[in-house]
Amino acid sequence: MLQMKQRNLDTEKVKVNYGKNFEKLPELSWAEIQERVQKGEQLVVLEDVVLDVKNFVHDHPGGRQTLLNWVGHDITALYNGNGSGHTHSEASRKHLAAMRVGALKQKQKGA
Repeated sequence: MLQMKQRNLDTEKVKVNYGKNFEKLPELSWAEIQERVQKGEQLVVLEDVVLDVKNFVHDHPGGRQTLLNWVGHDITALYNGNGSGHTHSEASRKHLAAMRVGALKQKQKGA
């Protein structure tokens, strides 16, 4: 019976979406992010990774509006607690990996 349960778990594990490989993400500037947000995309930036949260806002444990208020912004400080004492779990980070759509384009020095 345990072997059957393990086989079922292994089958489900293969279906898990771990998101795009960070190294293969397209680079997006803040201007490109804002343009896409203006067109209706629900993008946020977390630790220089651009995330599309459209399919998650209704499931966000802190409430839909909490997340929608930050669309188009960098949520890194907020996500990491920002002195509030609230921190997100490791499971949360893994869940976010499936929402990756880009990497924040870094400004060139002297630019």
